[in-house]
Amino acid sequence: MALACPKCLGETEVSCTNSSPAFVERWRKCKECNYSFQTVEFIKVDMALLEYANDIVEAYKGYFYKEPKQKGKG
Repeated sequence: MALACPKCLGETEVSCTNSSPAFVERWRKCKECNYSFQTVEFIKVDMALLEYANDIVEAYKGYFYKEPKQKGKG
C-alpha cells in the first residue's frame, strides 16, 4: 500500500531514498497533483529493554572480559 499524498490524498511514488544506520529518508511525489514531500523512518527504542540489556552487560562484564594488568603494578 502506497503512502497517500498529504495535500490531495492521491497516490504517491518514491523519487529518492537516503538511508543510514539510524533512519531512512524518502522523497515522494504525488502522481495526481505533483506535490513533493519528505518522509523519515527511524528506529524506536524501548528504553526499558535497553536499560535491561545494559544491566546484563554490566553484570557479566568481568566474567567475559578481564582487564589487562598494567606493567609495573602488582
